[in-house]
Amino acid sequence: MFYLLIITVFVIVLAFHGALLLWVTKLFKIENPTYKKNLIVSGSTDVSGTFLIFILVIFGLYSNLFANLISVILVFLVFHNYLRKYYQTAWKKSLKIYTVFIIFSLILAPLIVFSIRGFIMSPYLVSGDAMNPTYLNGDYLIAQKIYKDISRTDIVVINLKSQPEVSIIERVVGLPGEKVEIKNGKVLINEQNLDETYIIGSTSGETSVVLSENQYFILGDNRDNSFDSRNFGPIDKSRIKGKIFYRVGNFNN
Repeated sequence: MFYLLIITVFVIVLAFHGALLLWVTKLFKIENPTYKKNLIVSGSTDVSGTFLIFILVIFGLYSNLFANLISVILVFLVFHNYLRKYYQTAWKKSLKIYTVFIIFSLILAPLIVFSIRGFIMSPYLVSGDAMNPTYLNGDYLIAQKIYKDISRTDIVVINLKSQPEVSIIERVVGLPGEKVEIKNGKVLINEQNLDETYIIGSTSGETSVVLSENQYFILGDNRDNSFDSRNFGPIDKSRIKGKIFYRVGNFNN
């Protein structure tokens, strides 16, 4: 899923850059520009730029000014090569088009970022110990927002009605239509013990609730240190903002 989302984001960026370059080439009165040709030009530039950034990071040269300057020149040469192939532009005109293209790419980049974060995936930072041992305080996680179904044991990001600005990360244990009970330190689903190998401690409290349509019961893995459905009850599906699918790393290490 992680690689599929990364590919989706990359395709969105490519499509946007193709459209932007089409506009720029028309601005410079290039003869008969097409979206397909500009997509190839911008796509080749994006791929070569991404590859060079990857090389710089691998060899620890990302902060080296000279290495970055060489990378910029190489990316421009790729850009000019394809622009000259399709539109027979001289290098000076290619440089002008490239400069305007990069400037507008940077200006419009926040629009792409906000769109991706709003509809495809978002980063979240774990604060607290509610999801120990699965996720630790300081873990940097990625949640995807294009899920179709929510399954038991999925780890989700929710916003509470009482605190819509606060995001909470918890695990789904109860699904719509199920009877969820907590007694004697155990979680029961439809009167059957739920096998939970991922938790710390027993599940305190006494609860019995039948979930309605589009309702879920969520709990933290660290049962003695979690603010969850034992406190605020079941949550509606509309409060679920994403499903955690990737851990980037820990900011505290």
